[in-house]
Amino acid sequence: MKLKSVIMLCAMSLSSAAMAGSYQYGKVSELITEGDRVTFQLDTTNGIDIRDESCNGQTLNFVIDFNTKATAQIMYQTALESKRDGINIGVNGEGNCGIGGEFEQVSTIAR
Repeated sequence: MKLKSVIMLCAMSLSSAAMAGSYQYGKVSELITEGDRVTFQLDTTNGIDIRDESCNGQTLNFVIDFNTKATAQIMYQTALESKRDGINIGVNGEGNCGIGGEFEQVSTIAR
């Protein structure tokens, strides 16, 4: 089994067991800065896409709010690097999709 497959299987196991929110693994395909928040989407074509029950089937937009997250700047930098360099990242959501069921607050991001 390839190392990437093992890592992805571990990520899926940990994400579904340790969190109630969405989990996606892929490259940032869209990133929008809006004042005190950033929204972004992941291309999960070759990754993982697990949705929280409160999220609908639309493209999931993760939200980093600079007013509520002490680690927002680091999360933003990680998302920005993924977009710029085409690096896969794993993103955990907090577990409640808002407005229309397609926006979820970021809990953690990892490379």
